[in-house]
Amino acid sequence: MLRAEITQNDKIISALEGLQLGGGELEAAGKYLRGEAGEEILSGIAFRDMTQMSSDSLRAFDPLFDSFYKKKRYEEAGKLFNLLYAIGGSTCSQCFHYIHGFQNMAHSGVLKIDRARALAVYTHGISMHSYNYGAHTLMQVMAPLADSDPRVVLQAYREYRGTASNGKILLITLYFGLCCGQEDMEAGKSGELLLKEEDRDLLEEYEDLVAEPLGMIFTPDASKVPEVRELTEQIRQGGLNREQLSVLRNRKVNETIFTLLGGCAFANYGLSEKLRNVVVFCGAASPALMLSVMESMDIRGEMKRLGGELQELFGISSREVISWAARRIQGGLTHRTALDISEVKAILQGQFDRHPAEFMEGYNQADYQAANFMAEIIREKDPDLYRREVLLNGRDAQRDKVVQLILSANRSKVPQVCRDYLEGKSQLEALYAIRDQLPSPYYGAYWEHRKAVEQYVNTYHDEGFYSRCMAFMALWGTSYFFTSFSASTSEKEAFRKELEHIFQGLSLAGVRLEDQIQVVSLMMDNTYEENKKQALLQGSLSVFRQYLAERTQETVDALAGAGADGRHFALLVYGGEANLRVTEENREVCGAALAEFAKGKDAWKEQILSYTQDSSKLVKQELEQMLADRPGWREEVTGLLSSKKAAERELGIRVLSRWNTPQDQEVLQALYETEKNAKIRALLDTALGHAPAAEGGTETGGPALTLQDLVRELHKGGKKRSLAWAYETPFSPVHKKSGEQAEEEYLQALLLCYSSMSKPGINKDGALLAEELDSRELAVYMGELFDKWMETGAEAKKRWVLFAASIHGGSDIIPRLHHQIQEWPQMARGAIASDAVQALALSPQPQALLIVDGIARKFKFKQVKAAAGQALEFAAEQLGLTREQLEDKIVPSLGFDEHMERHFDYGNRSFTVTITTALEVEVFDENGKKLKNMPAPGVKDDAEKAAAAYGAFKDMKKQMKATVSSQKQRLEMALSTERNWTTEAWRELFVQNPIMHQFAIGLVWGLYEDHRLVQSFRYMEDGSFNTEDEEEYELPEQGQIGLVHPIELTKESLETWKQQLEDYEITQPIEQLDRAVYYLTQEEQKSKSLERFGGVLINDLSLGGKLTALGWYRGSVQDAGCFYTYYREDASVGLGVELHFSGSFVGSGSMGGEEVTVYDLRFYKVGTIERGSYCYDEAEGEKQLSLKDIPQRYFSEIVWQMTKVTASSKERDEDWKTGRR
Repeated sequence: MLRAEITQNDKIISALEGLQLGGGELEAAGKYLRGEAGEEILSGIAFRDMTQMSSDSLRAFDPLFDSFYKKKRYEEAGKLFNLLYAIGGSTCSQCFHYIHGFQNMAHSGVLKIDRARALAVYTHGISMHSYNYGAHTLMQVMAPLADSDPRVVLQAYREYRGTASNGKILLITLYFGLCCGQEDMEAGKSGELLLKEEDRDLLEEYEDLVAEPLGMIFTPDASKVPEVRELTEQIRQGGLNREQLSVLRNRKVNETIFTLLGGCAFANYGLSEKLRNVVVFCGAASPALMLSVMESMDIRGEMKRLGGELQELFGISSREVISWAARRIQGGLTHRTALDISEVKAILQGQFDRHPAEFMEGYNQADYQAANFMAEIIREKDPDLYRREVLLNGRDAQRDKVVQLILSANRSKVPQVCRDYLEGKSQLEALYAIRDQLPSPYYGAYWEHRKAVEQYVNTYHDEGFYSRCMAFMALWGTSYFFTSFSASTSEKEAFRKELEHIFQGLSLAGVRLEDQIQVVSLMMDNTYEENKKQALLQGSLSVFRQYLAERTQETVDALAGAGADGRHFALLVYGGEANLRVTEENREVCGAALAEFAKGKDAWKEQILSYTQDSSKLVKQELEQMLADRPGWREEVTGLLSSKKAAERELGIRVLSRWNTPQDQEVLQALYETEKNAKIRALLDTALGHAPAAEGGTETGGPALTLQDLVRELHKGGKKRSLAWAYETPFSPVHKKSGEQAEEEYLQALLLCYSSMSKPGINKDGALLAEELDSRELAVYMGELFDKWMETGAEAKKRWVLFAASIHGGSDIIPRLHHQIQEWPQMARGAIASDAVQALALSPQPQALLIVDGIARKFKFKQVKAAAGQALEFAAEQLGLTREQLEDKIVPSLGFDEHMERHFDYGNRSFTVTITTALEVEVFDENGKKLKNMPAPGVKDDAEKAAAAYGAFKDMKKQMKATVSSQKQRLEMALSTERNWTTEAWRELFVQNPIMHQFAIGLVWGLYEDHRLVQSFRYMEDGSFNTEDEEEYELPEQGQIGLVHPIELTKESLETWKQQLEDYEITQPIEQLDRAVYYLTQEEQKSKSLERFGGVLINDLSLGGKLTALGWYRGSVQDAGCFYTYYREDASVGLGVELHFSGSFVGSGSMGGEEVTVYDLRFYKVGTIERGSYCYDEAEGEKQLSLKDIPQRYFSEIVWQMTKVTASSKERDEDWKTGRR
């Protein structure tokens, strides 16, 4: 027997000892494991209920199974299962930490074990969790595990062991669910199932299992309460007096037991009166909960058919059914709960047919969305009733529901004022008067409110109410309300009319123009799809140009007083074509504006030039473009150069430099001779073609500044007032290198270098000032600045603090910045976290870039991850390297020498730490004795040296863990994307770096020419190289070296390499040689879409979680928060891939996820697909690449990833193309 097998069996026996097996039992187990005896020898092992054992004694088995799975030793895994089953029967489920993983292995056939035993164990493992009590678990998980064979289920039921009967109830429910199918129901009476004679005794067991513990559905247990006990006894005797059921109401229920008993009784209620009476009993106790349980446990889809019969069959009143269905509709339509809308509609239709009066009562009581849904049923079923009760008599009631829907979201402190206005009982002035008392809108979709308003108006044509709703939402500031359009941008005319309708409503209500401008800003700020954004902008511009024509002065005043976004919008209003709608009624009013617009690019000159002093960057950029497009305004632009305002002079310079005529150059040169402002002089340097000064550096072409001159220049204009917030409390002193204390003005000047930068970064003037200061004291000063900024809320407009602190804050600021980068995105502050990443990349501390690299490689929040990537690209560019080369350079040595050793000095004693080939550390004392860990400092050690050494060792271990993790990710990427190194670069990274040296030993490398493998080889511990035949290999001085992918090796070469690594007892640091490979089929060679995973059914949370872990991202979020793709992009190969599926929506995790269908994979070139919220671009048409053009290795890697992602799915919708969205 191989040594590995002996070791594994020893581990099993050791684990079994923890279960208190006797000597004879252990001996029998050993013989069975070694193959010396068959399974019959296990019959002598006594049963032990593993639910009564400690988790510590059971924890050892999960790693043993994992080890067998990884090594594909499935037969031995099956033996271990049989052994555990012999000990604990179905209770051995306690040995599996993740019971669904066990189910996957058993169902797939990989774990070759008895199906009945597997089902019994799996059922025991899930039986105590109510979320498993549903039709999906029974019919889509448990049934396939039994091959949908009732005999297997019955055997599992018979063998089931456990103190609780939950699992037995699930198994017997499944048994009858498989035995009695839909055809049986159709053959019998309504709701009746046909029973086989041989199953009558089993049915009695079933009835007893769900009926006897009925008192336990209450909390506290009501089994001994006389009236409850009487009712349960009636059920056991075959009857039930429904008139006595009222005693069950108002008792608190135990939802877990209620769901189990009620649901399992309903699943097969057609088999017997007893089962149906259990449903009646539960329905009387909690009708709404029972209806939800029935919906969940509807294994035959009966709820649609039984819609109108629920009262007769189960005693649940029609009012209860209708009320429940209305709540389900309301929750489903607002995406708060998952909903099968066709099922609930069928229930409501059935209720209308049988109980129209109660239906109308429920309609009147339902919330608006549900009422509107129910109104459609009334219209379909009885048009006359619809006209009479909905259109004629229901208007006010439905309006009140819309009002209530809006006010329930608003939660104003003055709700009556809001209600009076919405109901038309007061004027808009009343709403303006309490505007400051309206709460801030919560972040989220208000589309349900907008849809309710639109539906109401479309039904009742009440434009007055519509206008009041628009006005209320405008003053409240609910952006998502205004961006929730029913028409898509492709329906241009419908979209335009819907947008115009909004502004017509706002105008009809009398909303001030400045507030209408704010509505435009809200819509633009919260629209992410570019097509929709442009449609909104153009439509809004058309509306306001009409206002400009009809209400000229009012519009000019409103635009002038707007915020930055509004002022930018104003320039677009003035600067575009009119396209006015002129009628006989407004012709006279519009006359002046028409004449102004007729001037073309000379129109609205006074208004446009009024923005030359605007401080908004957005406004300045737009104004610069507008002026550049108007060369006829040269006199006005040249006049800006004489302004006392630097902003106006800067604008004039930028426009003239864009025209760049000799006349313009002459004017700019004249200004240069007199200009004193350093920033303006730098701009003139650029405009005139002088050697440019870097931002934050003293200008060239002017007199050189001393440091004192620089301090005075930076303080000009009272700029230090902008730093007042930081000096409310004192800083620690900072000394110059000369020994004198630095003045406050000097330190403030250093801060002003960064605060005045338009784009924060490295500042040359700041570097000059910092050079004169004690670096350690300056680091403390910057740390204090960072703390003060954090205490004042970490305002984004002061983000320059991040850069100043990172550049001058020393090593202590690094972990603090790293902590905030992880914290901020969770507080919806992704932008400031991205700034912090960029700042961290500018730190001179060596560990900073390593942290940034880790973030760029794996970080939960895409915005921050992208910022880290950009920061690395920038840093690499500054050093003249590629990003990959930079990442190679920053791999730390962690203080280890070329012998993979690092020494730690405690004074009286010293220790040597080495790195093993498994990338773990080992500690040795001076005598070469191996220690378990680095000892803590003792009394005989040099206190200072020992403390420093011990601290350095702990830091090193932390850094080692992080480094190994990040480098594994890099090597995985290198393997996937075929990255190559030159021989020199490879030696520098994998031979000279002690960490990467250990990685290199465990991998198989290749010499490549033109991306073709020429020779595979391995790097040995002694520094030599050998081939698969173990012949010594001389690495050429020139060449390209990369990780060998198994797809490049013949079967013989692959097995030879595997054997060599096994002989040397080397475990690969990443999955390389054991990696599965995949090839294009002949059919796929002709296609652009990869459909081999098409139809796979999988939980959306599982799909998203696994893809994200592999470096994929969620695709664009579209209407109603839904998304339909995941994607990944690999810039190193220039390719991206997009996975299309049936769709999920943001936030589905709060509901436990739902089943989705995988469609296809599409490849494309990086950078050709636009991503973002409400963006509909995707890989199709010319953007989609043919599968035959995808590199073989990259194709195989993508399929490998998808195979791992979908491995848990055992179901497939073969008709997926028909149902595709």
